[in-house]
Amino acid sequence: MGNNGYSIPAIDDLDMACFYHDKCFKGFLADNRSCNAAFLIRLSPIVANNAWNTTKGAYARAAVALFSRFV
Repeated sequence: MGNNGYSIPAIDDLDMACFYHDKCFKGFLADNRSCNAAFLIRLSPIVANNAWNTTKGAYARAAVALFSRFV
């Protein structure tokens, strides 16, 4: 679960969402609004289908909380 980088196939939907976000993310000082918006769309079903008290649900919600500030 989570982000395993580019060289290993994604192991779940959260890992795949992180993979696509990493591919479009241009760095912390760049304009990443469209990249972050696409990430939030990918995270939406993950949040909806995983309870907040699961590891996957907690990580997905943390990503939403962080990246929703930068769209």
